[in-house]
Amino acid sequence: MPKNNLKPKDLVGLCIYQDPKKGTIFHDFLTRRSFIITNSDVKTYVIYSSMFSICVLAAFGIMSLFSLGYVDALIIFVATYILVMIVFRIFFFYKLIEVEDYTPPKKDDVITAMAKNYSVQRLSLLIVLLLLLAIMMPIYARNVQMTGINLYGSYVLSGLTVLGAIISVLALIKSKKINK
Repeated sequence: MPKNNLKPKDLVGLCIYQDPKKGTIFHDFLTRRSFIITNSDVKTYVIYSSMFSICVLAAFGIMSLFSLGYVDALIIFVATYILVMIVFRIFFFYKLIEVEDYTPPKKDDVITAMAKNYSVQRLSLLIVLLLLLAIMMPIYARNVQMTGINLYGSYVLSGLTVLGAIISVLALIKSKKINK
């Protein structure tokens, strides 16, 4: 089994900051507390950072398994995500070394961050996949004859997916300007 060579300085994320004196810091926006992530904490943090995706997959898996609607999947997702966040805050973050009076620096907006961090090929693939997903959700909803809130929820999710594709297009345009 290959060894994980990920170091704290390699971590990226919405709440991760690199401080030259203190190292890698996780700043919790809900409680306004900051914690130092050390080498021994990296593996657990990587698991934490993928919890959103895992909760989404679990919600859609349960939805498919029990033939539930989108609203039910959304409720399952929110419930599992809140539970996971509480567990990780209690058993992981609050056991880390706390940094007193840390004010995180301002980060780039989403479009600029995507333009800087993603390649043109990756952004193009993301746009195509998001547009395919936006097309497939209403088609699926019609084929399984969803009605009411599930049908409209499908259209709302499809619209949000189109919004994600538009943001990706803007990031692609901006990345081409940055790379010139």
